[in-house]
Order: sequence, then structure tokens, then C-alpha cells
Amino acid sequence: MVTMTLILGLSAAAIAVGIVYNNARIALSLRSRDLATLRVLASRAARSRRCCSASWVRRSCSAYRRPARGTWWAQLFALTIDQEVMRLPVHIESTTYAIAAAIALVSGAVSALLVRRKLDRLDLVEVLKASD
Repeated sequence: MVTMTLILGLSAAAIAVGIVYNNARIALSLRSRDLATLRVLASRAARSRRCCSASWVRRSCSAYRRPARGTWWAQLFALTIDQEVMRLPVHIESTTYAIAAAIALVSGAVSALLVRRKLDRLDLVEVLKASD
């Protein structure tokens, strides 16, 4: 059971990192023209704040709904399993929520660093030439 929990936890962490990074890359590609213009006018820190602030706001606003939604999905999954074949009690410890929050924060920080690196390497001429 511990091995299966570890495998599922690592898979969930990998999916979380992928989703957060993908959302950050989409935001960068949608606002690349604005951010390229901002690159000329503002400092590196200001560009990073501008690019990653929306992602942090979305993540912090949804942080209150995640634990309840996760608990609901676990209970729903436990109800769908045939009780005659396997009994799966839903017991979620408080450390589980802390680990999930830590994974979300770390994945957000890593994706912010990766997007900042992409932002610093943005080709200004190519981005500003591109038509919408």
C-alpha cells in the first residue's frame, strides 16, 4: 500500500508540475508582445512580476477549494468500487493537505523560474514583428 501511495503521489506531483508549467507557458505566449515591449521599458524583476502575478493569483484563489474538491473526489472514487471485491476507506490526514500545498507551491516556483528564463531569452525583434 505504501509503494502504491508513493507511486501515485509522484505521478500526481509530475502532473501538477506539468499543468502549472503549461499554463505559465501559455500565458507567456499570449502576452509575449506586451512582455517584449516591457523588456525594453522595465527591469527584469518587474517583467517577472508582470508575467507570473496572474498565475500566483489564480493558484492562491483556488487553494481554498482544492482540499474540499480532492476529498470529495476520493469519497466518490471509494463509493464506485464494488464493496464485495475491495474495501477502500477514505482516511485523509492533515499532512496530506500540507504536502499537496507544498507541491503546488514548489511547482509554481519552478515554473516561474523556467518562464522567467524563457522571458529573458525572448527575441525582441521577432516578437514585435509578428502580427496578431
